[in-house]
Amino acid sequence: MQDRKHIATEEKRSSTGMQAQIERAVLEMVFELHPDQLTTDELVLKVAGHRDPTEPNNIRDAIRDLISSGLLRNIDEVVAPTHAALRTAALLS
Repeated sequence: MQDRKHIATEEKRSSTGMQAQIERAVLEMVFELHPDQLTTDELVLKVAGHRDPTEPNNIRDAIRDLISSGLLRNIDEVVAPTHAALRTAALLS
């Protein structure tokens, strides 16, 4: 029983870490392309490249989470960084 809990905890950490990496990749792509803007579908294709075919769902989740966090905004299907995200990126670079 302990082993199952340990495995489940490790899988959750791994999944959380993977999702953070995907969110980071999405933000980096949005910053790199700024001021150009892409639709969600275009951004998914750009970030996914030739990776794992299941990745688009994870990328869509990352975009949704970044919008919920106030780092991205979605206007008429176009995904763009918020002013706060751009300011943070400028301060950290």
